[in-house]
Amino acid sequence: MQLEFHQLDRRWEHLRVRHPARQRRLLASLAEVGQQTPIVVVAVEGQADRYVVIDGYKRIMALEQLGRDTVDAVVWPMSEAAAVLLNRSLRLSEPESDAGGGMAAGGDGAALRLRSRGVGAPVRSQCELGIAAAGAGRASAGSHPTAGA
Repeated sequence: MQLEFHQLDRRWEHLRVRHPARQRRLLASLAEVGQQTPIVVVAVEGQADRYVVIDGYKRIMALEQLGRDTVDAVVWPMSEAAAVLLNRSLRLSEPESDAGGGMAAGGDGAALRLRSRGVGAPVRSQCELGIAAAGAGRASAGSHPTAGA
């Protein structure tokens, strides 16, 4: 899905850690080969054609610097709160990488990119997985239905 920048609500942007060298590499890559990974958004309740950005703030900034008007996006069919928790959980479960990442504790976002494209296991709620909300993806061995299997 193509979204115009004015359709994006960037309310979580202030949580991102800025790395000027990484941003320059991203800018060069986007200029050379274009956007390869869609940003992740959720629909804003009660506002048609308005989306909250969950992942992809740096890509948006770089695309704006390149003079682009739109960004490739994937819409996660869940609430904003669930999407933020899932995104954070996915980032915390990845090893730290120099390749990218958007949050201080993040990795390169590979699992997020694959899941956003429909690759891998379907996204399920923490409740379905037997994970307490406070655990946010850090379940103990006994609390996950497939633990020890």
